[in-house]
Amino acid sequence: MPGCQAPRGAAIVQPVHIRSDIPARLDRLPWTSWHWRIVVALGVAWVLDGLEVTIVGSLGGVLERADTLALTATQIGWAGSLYVGGAVIGASGAVFTVMVVYALNWPHRQILIWGLLPVPVWGFVAFSVLGNVLGLIGAGEGSATSFLAHLGGAAFGWLWFRKGDVLQRVAQRRRQAAAGRALAASDLDRREMDRILAKIQASGLSSLDGHERAFLERRSRQLRDQGR
Repeated sequence: MPGCQAPRGAAIVQPVHIRSDIPARLDRLPWTSWHWRIVVALGVAWVLDGLEVTIVGSLGGVLERADTLALTATQIGWAGSLYVGGAVIGASGAVFTVMVVYALNWPHRQILIWGLLPVPVWGFVAFSVLGNVLGLIGAGEGSATSFLAHLGGAAFGWLWFRKGDVLQRVAQRRRQAAAGRALAASDLDRREMDRILAKIQASGLSSLDGHERAFLERRSRQLRDQGR
């Protein structure tokens, strides 16, 4: 309040203003081939998704005929909706994977339920997993798919947390094997280049056959690309 003084010996906390240039730096990042791969992958997925819906819609009337599958209108509707249900259930299983991995790494962090109720992450995830276990136990025939997807995602998250280093070692071994193959191929190319150059020095450029000329052209393109 105005006119009030802090007690003697009390620490006075001054506001700290933090300025960051991270948004500007992100905005200056160049558009690379990685971004193009993401855009193309998403575009292909959306095209295939739309194609699936179009195919199901086009075949619906044909499949109701007696000389085909003789499906009812209700069955056609279910067939057209199954892909949406599969996508939603699969996505919810992936969400459980992320939830479990997050809870195992930071169990005591707080989250707000409905933006109001603070609970620890481990408690929320444990309650969610327990609810799906009880739901699976009490589920009737044909109604356990979503529970199985959620618990499968949770199990994969636990496995990733416990054995993620194994997966990383496998990926590292693959990268090392690929690097070894690239090194061996480079060594073979170097020996082939030495042989061709020695042949040119001894007999002239006209002595090269088609395979050797193609090899020189390929290596020249590779060297030009590396120099860019």
